[in-house]
Amino acid sequence: MDTTPNNDRRRHLRFSCLSLISLTPHKDGIPLQPVTVGRTLDISRGGASIEVYGQIPDGTEVVLEVGVKERIVRADALVVHSSISPEGTYTTGLRFTQVAPEDLNLLESHAVDAGPEC
Repeated sequence: MDTTPNNDRRRHLRFSCLSLISLTPHKDGIPLQPVTVGRTLDISRGGASIEVYGQIPDGTEVVLEVGVKERIVRADALVVHSSISPEGTYTTGLRFTQVAPEDLNLLESHAVDAGPEC
């Protein structure tokens, strides 16, 4: 399901998608702290909105891992925003900086096929 508002400036369609994730902050390819777990809220070819239990500062480089079917898809990304939700979790926006093309295709087809239950 496309959840992009009419006034949104994103270049890629977003699809609602709930999948478990792991997220590891990095600096120049070196992990900075332990892995954080959470879930995707929506995903596109350009990035993802995720829900995690701790705030990650804007500009942090991260490695996102998402379970898709029988595979783990890995994406390098940059945190572009993070805000606290009423439930006390953090909604965090990621912009992908490097993802293998076949992994992007797998993420997108999985989100489209499975809908919000992916």
